Amino acid sequence: RSDIKNNINFTKYSIEKWESTPTKYKVIIVARVIQYLPLAEVSDLFKKISNSLQDNGLLLVSYSVSGGIHERKEIVVPKFSHSIEEIEQILKTNFRDVKITEGSNKSLHVNYEGLLDSYDIVAFK
Repeated sequence: RSDIKNNINFTKYSIEKWESTPTKYKVIIVARVIQYLPLAEVSDLFKKISNSLQDNGLLLVSYSVSGGIHERKEIVVPKFSHSIEEIEQILKTNFRDVKITEGSNKSLHVNYEGLLDSYDIVAFK
């Protein structure tokens, strides 16, 4: 539908450079990002996102506890293993409700070594 298409805007930002704008967004998606940030930066990011969401806005998060891309020689990035309990606690300090489901442990674009503990999360402002 054209009315929906005109209301959707996908924007790619650097997490490190993104400046939040109060109540600008209805939905923010953070997919496979937080396993590459230290826990303190994850906390700061979720605070900024909460500030940027409109009332009743949604944050959609997917991540793997075991830290993302495993032992790929051609990709060298820091990776962190944040427990789902740590992530849930941070989210609950910034959002009114948090729903967590286990992810599929699969990726269509990256070959992971073994099963990962992956999660899909919806946080409601």
